[in-house]
Formats: sequence, C-alpha cells, structure tokens
Amino acid sequence: MSEIDKIWTGLTTGLPNFINTHGAAELLALLVGEERTEEQEGMYESLQALKDALSSDWDSMAEDGGTLNSDDNWVDYQEEQAYSSGDIAEHSHVADYVDWERYADSLKEGHREVEVEGGEFAGTWLYDAN
Repeated sequence: MSEIDKIWTGLTTGLPNFINTHGAAELLALLVGEERTEEQEGMYESLQALKDALSSDWDSMAEDGGTLNSDDNWVDYQEEQAYSSGDIAEHSHVADYVDWERYADSLKEGHREVEVEGGEFAGTWLYDAN
C-alpha cells in the first residue's frame, strides 16, 4: 500500500460518520503538482473542498489532527459518548428518559459547523473550535 493510500485510508475510515483529519495536509501536499490517477484526482478534489470549508482552521485541523463529526450522526455520536464516558449507564432506567436530540443540541455550543461542497467529504460537519 502506498503512502498516499495509507493516509487516505486513515482519513476515510470513519465515513460517513466522522473524518479524522490527521495527515490531510501531508496528503494534499503529496498530491499537489504530481501527475494523478483518476482515483488520486478524486482524493485531491475532496481534500481541496475540505480545505476550502475549514478555511482558517485548515492548518491546525489538517496538521495536528482533529475530528469532524457528521451533523447527520451528531445525536448518535453524543449518545455513544455519554455511555462510553459513564455519564449515563447504557441499560439504566434513566437512559429511557433522556431526550437525546436536546442533549446533543446542547453540546453544539463551542463547535463550529462547516459545509463541504463536494467530493468524498460533501456534507455538514461539526468540530470543536476551541
């Protein structure tokens, strides 16, 4: 497996629920100016769309790594986080009464929402802007 394929696999493993951005800048740099296969052209276009959407946050998200969570999966993600952190016991009587949509909405504060216009990452994503 090539270095490009390894990095791409790391970026896309969590799709459609999340994107782990670690290595995105490195991969984009590898693809710039090179003759690209059709598959690599798709990678390049997807990364460029992601970079455009993240704009000023691109450098920190792409180099240091970060996670973008799909807006479509936000409620399920926060429910899983509540269980895995131990905040709520998964099979407890209390869990039946949690309004997960309201809970997840309350956790959007401090997160930035971005719209990626095209490519593999097209959609609405949330990430911790702090």
